[in-house]
Formats: sequence, structure tokens, C-alpha cells
Amino acid sequence: MNKLIKRLFDIVASGCGLLVLSPVLLIVAIWIKLDSPGPVFYRQVRVGYKNKDFRIFKFRSMRVGADKGSLVTIGGRDPRVTRSGYFIRKYKLDELPQLINVFIGDMSLVGPRPEVRHQRALQAPAYDDGLQSPRLRHSQLPQRLRVLRKRNHPPAQHPHEPRRRAVRD
Repeated sequence: MNKLIKRLFDIVASGCGLLVLSPVLLIVAIWIKLDSPGPVFYRQVRVGYKNKDFRIFKFRSMRVGADKGSLVTIGGRDPRVTRSGYFIRKYKLDELPQLINVFIGDMSLVGPRPEVRHQRALQAPAYDDGLQSPRLRHSQLPQRLRVLRKRNHPPAQHPHEPRRRAVRD
């Protein structure tokens, strides 16, 4: 019963979000298309509920084929990022099409963030202890839409990420 209520909430909330945000989505899509050649959406395979792969929707912020090399973006002016890409990344607009994934049932508004399979394998060591494994627990929950961060927190200073502390002599 709880799964049904959660799924109904996801459908209603993501449907309303897509409807309300459709003018913004349209403007961003047109801007991406005018800014650089290629598709509007970037599709990437992510690990989802019960360890199943699905293709996530994101607005394309990099040049076509830029993901074939390094997956790490360089700070500052990365030449692979388009002009529109800098703006949509800064304001997290590239994440909005994930509401489509929520609407069709690949993701949920509440749950762990979907990860790329090979990055996930690198982050956690292999465990053989059933539900004690963070990787196994992660794969048994519906994936969530990424929560928008506060703009005034750079990634290293975000409250949910480790902070670098200055060592004083």
C-alpha cells in the first residue's frame, strides 16, 4: 500500500512539475539546440531500483562526444562544456528532465541518488554480508531525483559532503 501511495505521489508531483516547468524546459531546450549541434538531452545509463539499469534524462551541457574521454570535469573553463552548459549547470537546470524519469517510474522523488555502474563499483568495496552492504542497500531502494543544492555552497563546503579543514601550526 505504501509503495502505491509513493508511486501515485511521484506521478502527480512529477507531472505537475513537468507541466509548471514546461516553459522553462522549452526555453532551455531551444537554447541548447541553438548553442551547439547535437541532441538536447544527454542520456546515460544509471543503476536503479533492484540493481536494474535505466537511461537517465539530463539536458546536454557538454559538446557531443565529450564523455568518451575523461568523465571528470575540469574546474574553471572546461573546453568541453558549452556556453549554455555553464549556465544550466550553475543553476542545476540540467537536472530538471529527470522529472521524466520520475514520471515513467525509473526514479522516485525520494530515495538514493542513481549512480553510474562503474563509478559505483569503484566507490564501495565488495561486501558479502547481505543487507550490511551499502551497495546492496542502495540497489534495493528506488532512485531519487537529485536535490538541488543551495547556490551559495561550493561542493566542498556543502553540509552533506566532507569539508577540508585547515591544519594550523
